[in-house]
Amino acid sequence: KIHDLPRLIEITGIESEVAKWKNLIIELNEYYILPRYPDLPLKKSYPKSTKTQAKKFHDFSKQFFLWTKKYLSQQK
Repeated sequence: KIHDLPRLIEITGIESEVAKWKNLIIELNEYYILPRYPDLPLKKSYPKSTKTQAKKFHDFSKQFFLWTKKYLSQQK
């Protein structure tokens, strides 16, 4: 299983479709890896977030989820 968001995007070949969100995806990925894999030896610590950052990621995640659903429905 792969949970690394940038890697999943690369594997699926949708880099150009999500290029506008690249920085957000990379940033969000940093918050996801350590909670998902607590025993993984990482070179940097888990980033702290503010309520504003959490809302930004929450809103982006909803937007990206809806975009993904629409994108996949058009691929059928």
